[in-house]
Amino acid sequence: MMEEHNILLNAREIEAKYHIPYNTIMKAKREGAITGVKIGAKYLFDEERVIKPWLGLEISTDKVMELKLENQKLKNKVEMYKNQYKIIKQLLDTLNGACNVI
Repeated sequence: MMEEHNILLNAREIEAKYHIPYNTIMKAKREGAITGVKIGAKYLFDEERVIKPWLGLEISTDKVMELKLENQKLKNKVEMYKNQYKIIKQLLDTLNGACNVI
């Protein structure tokens, strides 16, 4: 299995690399929009899992899996409704046939 190496950046490095003001980064941290680990006096942020998804540069794997799961749930609901429609249609056809006999 391949080891995953994450790049950790502090707020000043993020500011320089992505041209996001330091205060904006720290405000996002305070508000919980991004998570970081405090090491000494600085916070470190995971570039791939936290910063890029926050900036909309890359969707996180967790978000992709969440969207796929939601998509599958919706597909299952559509199939369920299709089956219910077929059953109701058959029932109405049967009742219509019974009414024509009477």
